Amino acid sequence: MIRREEPNYIPIENPPNILIILLDDVGFGQADTFGGEIHTPTLSRLWDEGIAYNTFHTTSICSPTRAALLTGRNHHRAQTGSITERALDWDGYLGVIPKTSATVAEVLREYGYKTSAFGKWHNTPANETTAMGPFDRWPTGYGFDY
Repeated sequence: MIRREEPNYIPIENPPNILIILLDDVGFGQADTFGGEIHTPTLSRLWDEGIAYNTFHTTSICSPTRAALLTGRNHHRAQTGSITERALDWDGYLGVIPKTSATVAEVLREYGYKTSAFGKWHNTPANETTAMGPFDRWPTGYGFDY
């Protein structure tokens, strides 16, 4: 077994908590936080008490949007031009985020953060989502602690 050394991270005095929320199949204007009709008091409180960014390039489907958000790259540069199950052997459509594209979790780890991913992942090929693994394309393989 190879033991990974703890990274030499840059300590930040009073680092902020970071929460990234990605919702599938929800229009931006549906929550009352953003002027919609659906009552979302917790989301509104988070918005009011923190810094919020409300412009983001989304794609028409989930896996590419997640890959873009996780890597900060265009979804084709993150090799996820379509959902993972529709992967092809074309550039930009391999369905697997390359290890050369660091994720936000990997970057935050370098600054001493602990990270978690909850909910739908949908960025691991279906034949790798069994108890047999491999686990390098699961959230923990992309820098998330949990």
